[in-house]
Parts: sequence; C-alpha cells; structure tokens
Amino acid sequence: MNDDDEQDLTDAQRRALLELPAEAPVPAGLEDRVVEALRKRGLVAPPTVRPRASSPRLARLAAAAALFAAGMGAGVFAARVGSSPPPEGSLYLLLLYPGAAYAEGGPADEAARAAEYGAWAGSLRREGRLVEAERLKAGAQVIEGGSGAESSEGPQGFFLVRARDPAQAQAIARACPHLRHGGRVALQAVDPT
Repeated sequence: MNDDDEQDLTDAQRRALLELPAEAPVPAGLEDRVVEALRKRGLVAPPTVRPRASSPRLARLAAAAALFAAGMGAGVFAARVGSSPPPEGSLYLLLLYPGAAYAEGGPADEAARAAEYGAWAGSLRREGRLVEAERLKAGAQVIEGGSGAESSEGPQGFFLVRARDPAQAQAIARACPHLRHGGRVALQAVDPT
C-alpha cells in the first residue's frame, strides 16, 4: 500500500487496518523455497553430511543448524532483493512532545493520527531512512540524584532516522505529522560510541 492509497482510506478503513494482526503465519513450504533459492545463488551450500536416523541428537543439531542457515540466508536474500543499499549518514533522534496547541482526540482521532504517522514512517522506511520508531507511555520518570519524580512533560514517542547531514535531518523533522497536530519535535544527533 502506498501513501496515496492510505490517504484515500475512510476512518473506518484506517481503524480496520490498525486492528489487523502485526504478524501472520508463515506459509507452508516457505523455508524450503527460500533455502532452494539461496542454494541456486550459491549463498547456501548443499548439505554434505546427513544425520543417521539412529541419532536423534545429531538430527536435532542438524535441523537447528539448517534453520539457522536458512534464517541467515533469508536475511542476506532480503538485503540483495531490496532496490537499493541502505542510505549512508548519521543517526538522528526525533523526540515527540506535546505542545501548547497539541490536540488530543477521541479513539477515531487517535486511529486517524496513528494511520497518518504510520504512512509518514512507511515512506521513511521505504527510503531506508527509518531505523526505529515507538510510541511511549505517559508518565515519564526523571531520575535526578537517585530520586524519581513523575513528569507529564516527557516525550510521547520517538523516531530514530538516518540522514546524510543535519539539513536533511531537519527536513525530515519538519515533515513529521506531529507538528501538524500542535506537537513539538526535538531533533538531536546521535553520538556514536
């Protein structure tokens, strides 16, 4: 689904989309097809040692190794299938805070907002710019000198993005839908350690 398709959705359709399970069952035979495709590309060697039926422990070890290799190979396969390599650049953190004009809404507004943020994050993910994103629970705790104090002014969520330079990071932050809803976005470069 692309951004144009998501803009054409009704509120009911957005809610239904958000209610879909995050995971789906793996289709039967997928592992065999992936391993075979990897073998054809020379990324997985054909098995050279076959476990004996009389050794269940050896059979379990071989099965575990095959699953591990298939999983690793699938990651390599997915990386090669992608349209372009991940973009170069530095990491930047976008922290989302409520602003003075931040508009809270009911469940319908929340579903529409989640769909809007999801569409924006999806476009960043397709560009290879989005590293991670999460919504944060309310009630941040600020720890000072070993004591904890609750604060309602903590961030509501974050996006960790990759940008080639500070100007591109600022452009990404300015395009964040949180700003259109009256929120504030704090942009900070990540210092690699």
